[in-house]
Amino acid sequence: MTYRRPTPTRPEDIAAMSAEGRHVLRLLTTTDLHMNLDGYDYCADRVNLHTGLTRIAPLIDTARSEAQTLGATVLLLDNGDGLQGTPMADVMAAQFDAPHPLMQAFAQLDYSALGLGNHDFNFGLETLTRILEQATCPVVVSNLRWVGADAPTVWRDHLIIEQAVPLPEGDKTLRIGLISFIPDEVMVWDSHLLMGRIETDPILDSARAWAPRLRAEGCDVVVALVHAGLGIQEHHADEVDVLKELARIDGIDAMIGGHTHKRFPGKDHADLDGVDAENGSVGGVPTVMAGHSGAYLGQIDLLLDGRGPGWICEGYHSRLLTVAPHNSSPAPEDPALVQLLAPARSLVRDALSAPVGHIAYHIHSYFGNFGFDPAMELIARSSANALDILLQDTEWADLPILAATSPQGSDFEEGGRGYSDIPPGPVSLRHVSDLCAFPDALNAVVLTGADLAEWLEHSTCIFEKITPGATGQRLLRPSVPPYEFDVIFGLTYAIDPSQPARYAASGRLLSRAARRISDIRFNGAPLDPKARFVVALSSYRANGGGNIKGLRDAAHIHLPRVLVSETVRTYLHHPGERRPNILSAPSYPWRFAPCPGTRVEVSTGLGATDHLNMLDGFRHVAARVAPHGRTLDLTLGMPE
Repeated sequence: MTYRRPTPTRPEDIAAMSAEGRHVLRLLTTTDLHMNLDGYDYCADRVNLHTGLTRIAPLIDTARSEAQTLGATVLLLDNGDGLQGTPMADVMAAQFDAPHPLMQAFAQLDYSALGLGNHDFNFGLETLTRILEQATCPVVVSNLRWVGADAPTVWRDHLIIEQAVPLPEGDKTLRIGLISFIPDEVMVWDSHLLMGRIETDPILDSARAWAPRLRAEGCDVVVALVHAGLGIQEHHADEVDVLKELARIDGIDAMIGGHTHKRFPGKDHADLDGVDAENGSVGGVPTVMAGHSGAYLGQIDLLLDGRGPGWICEGYHSRLLTVAPHNSSPAPEDPALVQLLAPARSLVRDALSAPVGHIAYHIHSYFGNFGFDPAMELIARSSANALDILLQDTEWADLPILAATSPQGSDFEEGGRGYSDIPPGPVSLRHVSDLCAFPDALNAVVLTGADLAEWLEHSTCIFEKITPGATGQRLLRPSVPPYEFDVIFGLTYAIDPSQPARYAASGRLLSRAARRISDIRFNGAPLDPKARFVVALSSYRANGGGNIKGLRDAAHIHLPRVLVSETVRTYLHHPGERRPNILSAPSYPWRFAPCPGTRVEVSTGLGATDHLNMLDGFRHVAARVAPHGRTLDLTLGMPE
């Protein structure tokens, strides 16, 4: 095919031209399903009307029926991160003899090919291999390879699909090349599971090699599944806009993005240069990003002219289809898929109903980035308690223990639903799964007071620079994920967002003179920069997730593999085994430094206003309902 950038084309024009000797290639895509398969919220134990592959399935059927009237070729593709994310993922990953529901669903819906994402590796290579062996379609990862000779063959590095296309002058072969890329940072985030067993190449380097190779092998169209999003991901060390750079590579005809949970086309990326957010192209390359959790189906129609010696891509139309249209009823679930997944739902609900313990106060995550968060406090105390037990009779037993954690549930894009909210009373395993969304292992490092100060400075990169005395300011930077804000329990300190940030989210030093953290104390005394501490933290953070300077050269303590969720479960289930005064700070670790007359806006969940009395460092001024949650208008640095 002669390669050139296609032009945006209206659906009715694509339909008209398809009847004049052209051919339509329709790409249907899902991404970041995170095991939201059956329209059920296992943490809340109720139906979820807004997400789920069972609600996407009817959209797929409709899109396929429309394509049939056009005589189009249809590929249904998934872009990864399907295996982790809900309690169903945790329960089913441990079911060695049962069919995996994600592979069952992909087979039922007749997917053409699957890519992988970084979270698909969270349960380890053995579990991933066992699950992918059940796949009934090819799995493609182009920038990943096994180390050693006895590598499983559960994925391939590319795929070529041949389709005989009927044209007025006779059938003509269309060769479609598919390549797929995962973030090479997976080797950092899950290094304890992957190091020495697989290797990755940078996405851009790999794509520059694969695109011309597929063209040389006769591919007329090259489609790239890319587990990366639009815009510079500030918390990634390379600070590269991957999709925009990929669009500069000749030979790629369409891109399917993901990873960031954003949507494209649409307003999520309307302000980016070189991006057509209305028509759905990046640098002229047709592109879709279908959100997350099974809320959207992406669709790209490529209009191909095969009347000459090759194929020419003339036009395209990109769009997103949603399971919950505005002011309309949610899409119905596919009955056959619901029935197929019913045994897994029953198994998971039974497993999650197991009693764990009892809590005497409300545990929620509404204020994790700007105030008191009882969910983070529970995780920190559970982690510190478990670490203290593990360190008994070791060389580190006499060092003071601290615990670092970050907001676990604060996804405003979930429509204000992505928050933990557990009332006082009995606690079951589903509550623990809600609090600990990722299968992170408990890790421990030895740090000095100076290291801790640098770590805390890095965490403040989540805040905008606030102007003292101004009102209506946004407090949190939307480009920095909530989970990059670490709170270190066992210390006390103040944060002043009116000062410039010392670090970028990528770990790059912005200003040696900048300091947002002040008055750091341990046991009421100023923190000694030379004092040594043992810090409990997640495997994600210990492995380098977040690019924190203070952790780069830390001494790691080898621990038996214990999941953070297991420490919470044990802490709640065996209150008699709790260690006294492990985290000795008398109050919540941090507060905002006073900034009189300053008002900021923050977004949180729908239930936040029921807990405003728990906010620390703010005086509540007003609350107003936002389109997808609750926006709080708060006065900064004025304790109740």
